[in-house]
Amino acid sequence: MLLRGMTPRLVLLMFVSCPPHAAHSLGPLPTPPRCPSLAASSRTSPPVMDGGVDGDAWADSLRNRIEQVREGLADVQVVVIESIVPGQRLSLTAPPQLVELFTANSAGSRIIMLGRQGVHVARFGVEVTLEKMTPRPVVPGIHPEGTADLTLRAGRLCEVVELLDGGVTSLWLGRGGRARWVSLDGEGAEGAAPLDAPLLERSEALEAMVVEWVELVRESGEPHAIRQLAAALDDLGPIPPSPLASRRAVWVAGLINPPAVQGRRTEALAADVRPGVLMARTAEERVSCVERALLASTRSLRRKAEGRSGESPP
Repeated sequence: MLLRGMTPRLVLLMFVSCPPHAAHSLGPLPTPPRCPSLAASSRTSPPVMDGGVDGDAWADSLRNRIEQVREGLADVQVVVIESIVPGQRLSLTAPPQLVELFTANSAGSRIIMLGRQGVHVARFGVEVTLEKMTPRPVVPGIHPEGTADLTLRAGRLCEVVELLDGGVTSLWLGRGGRARWVSLDGEGAEGAAPLDAPLLERSEALEAMVVEWVELVRESGEPHAIRQLAAALDDLGPIPPSPLASRRAVWVAGLINPPAVQGRRTEALAADVRPGVLMARTAEERVSCVERALLASTRSLRRKAEGRSGESPP
């Protein structure tokens, strides 16, 4: 079992090894359209007549709300920054609008962070909460008044199924929408369905793969990589048990793909599989994503280790 006491660190990782799919994105940037498949279902404000709300429109709105609850949808505010997975922490210097979104959230609205797949915005992301805020001094032309350093914590996985128009200056710093929570391994139910034997074996094998990868990172002698690895292990906690294959794969993705620190990226040790793991529909897809990234990264780290020792590959 990989424990929190292991103190290596990992470097930051880049973009998806699992290919993006148009069906899992919300549109191109910088002026992304609303999700085409959802545009027809957009909610509109009830018409106002004689200073009040039309009774039929109000009833329709109430019925829509009841249906939304039945479908497991939640009203959310969407920010587009980076694809992170449950358990990760993201530190960034935030503009005043983003700072206000988190600090003035008196109504307790759920805030969802999405990442990008090329020029598209991903549909799958995580709920994020504010853990820490440190105001920045004003620097003209760089940090306007209200800028702050934020630490955000990633929580539940979700799918944004609808984006709403209006209400924000920026399309992607607090845009209204609706999201559906995504269950991993039957969480919230009576229990996860048993895995078939081949998938359970692959899930079990991930731990040995991770242990080797961690040792190679530690032996690399790269101070930044080692610090990041230690932080990732501390944030994520112990690896989930092998029968919870989806959560185990998400944990691995968080370990090998740490978030950027204050927006700064360094050389990646592994391909960034977080967007692929988030959008995957099955445990087998998630396990496949992290298997490929781990194998490729381990081979690369071995070659570097052999080069440092002057040994020829076997």
